[in-house]
Amino acid sequence: FDVDMGYRGKNQFWFGIQAPDARNYGMELNSQINEIVTTERLLPQSDFQVYNMTLIGSGTGNKLTTGGRNGALILRPFAGPKIYNSIFTDFNERGIELDARNGSNGATSVTNAYAQFHNTLWWGFVTGSGSGVVDNSITNLSRSTVASTYWTDVSLVNQIANPLLGSISRTNNGAFLDPRPSAGSPAFADSAAVPSGYEQANYRGAFGPGRSNWAAGWTALSEYGILTGSGGGVLVGTVPVTPNQPIAMGTLNGANIEVTFATQAGVSYQLQSATSLTTPVSWVSEGTAVVGNGGSVTLSVPTTGSAKFLIVRAQ
Repeated sequence: FDVDMGYRGKNQFWFGIQAPDARNYGMELNSQINEIVTTERLLPQSDFQVYNMTLIGSGTGNKLTTGGRNGALILRPFAGPKIYNSIFTDFNERGIELDARNGSNGATSVTNAYAQFHNTLWWGFVTGSGSGVVDNSITNLSRSTVASTYWTDVSLVNQIANPLLGSISRTNNGAFLDPRPSAGSPAFADSAAVPSGYEQANYRGAFGPGRSNWAAGWTALSEYGILTGSGGGVLVGTVPVTPNQPIAMGTLNGANIEVTFATQAGVSYQLQSATSLTTPVSWVSEGTAVVGNGGSVTLSVPTTGSAKFLIVRAQ
């Protein structure tokens, strides 16, 4: 993931895995143009949010023969990411590198709190590209820079612990990649509250509890036979049911109006009413929703009270 010049945005559910011969970083986070030689903070400054990311590197044992370092991320001067509830694992280098460009050493983003990390998990880092020596210490993850504060400040809840992902594979050798945390994973605890505007997700990483795998069945990883096909709540290859517009018939039966209509199997139907069609219309559910079985269904609503308009919603 590469962020450039002044990017601002809100993001959620990022997932990435590098090939075994990948070069450079899992994330390269800029705020201004690399080629500009200045220690001045240029505007607009990058300032963006990412919630629920799982980022897997090229592997702790995959030596990079040329080109770059395989750290989880590099912070360029004045970069302003705000990253929450995320997992970084299996990189052939350090956790966070600070760019030494223009003498600022990238520390400006740390010391001024432009770059923030909260409630994240870090695991599987080595002492240098190709060394193969795994060292998950704060010293190694930060390489003794001011970035160490991300782990020493306990209020940030950035944890060095094994996320217990199901399995990591980068080839279609039948082993399969399963990026979902296993039972007992620390990913299911100590997550930060997610603000409004995002999907509520009380876990760390891109895949939540309940063995849900939203990447199954449609991504390139699935097509290449790398990602396990299980999960997602929908069998791979099934086509979701598109509800037809229900045609309803209303009849008066004593003190009730009975609404009868044909159903589709697997489609949910809810009878709703409104006392006025003035915009915006306030629809109120009458009773509980029913699931269609391919036959006819009759729902009823009392005739007492104000006059009502009725609709049947199918979804």
